[in-house]
Amino acid sequence: YHVKQLQAVFGESFTPEPILRPTSLRPDMEEVEKALRGGLEALIFTNPANPDGVVWQPDEIRRLVDVAREVGAYLICDECYVDMVYVQNGHSSPLDIEGELYDRAIVCRGFSKSLGCQSWRVGYAVTSPVTAASIVTVMDPVYICTPFVQHAIAEYILNYYDEYEVGRAFQPVSFVIC
Repeated sequence: YHVKQLQAVFGESFTPEPILRPTSLRPDMEEVEKALRGGLEALIFTNPANPDGVVWQPDEIRRLVDVAREVGAYLICDECYVDMVYVQNGHSSPLDIEGELYDRAIVCRGFSKSLGCQSWRVGYAVTSPVTAASIVTVMDPVYICTPFVQHAIAEYILNYYDEYEVGRAFQPVSFVIC
């Protein structure tokens, strides 16, 4: 991830601290919770993970959201491989938690895999209106001169959304797509 952009959103004190999975492909929830309770301000995780394909379980996602909410940490979930999960294995996301989306949860998805446009860097984030307002202040210089391919994909999604069916059908909750 790009530390400079994250520092622009979260402040100059932001420093990455990797949480490794040395003995298992499953996340070590004790270590993750320990890091969050130890003052970690933001947790970035990939679901499904790359390159191993591990998909976080619903109870793990629920635990992440609960602890992050309790300590006031951001959860940034990279779900760019969500379209490559086998249906029978299922997928869980912070977006699936019942009730209102946690204010500091940010779910990032893209079109690289599902539309076969690798390296185009076209995607979107789903978050609360409060967090979206912070993201927009950093994104302003990025979308002023948006490349044609981003416009083309946006037009495709807007005109053929029913055929495309991005990820899963979003339920009407309080979030903003930016």
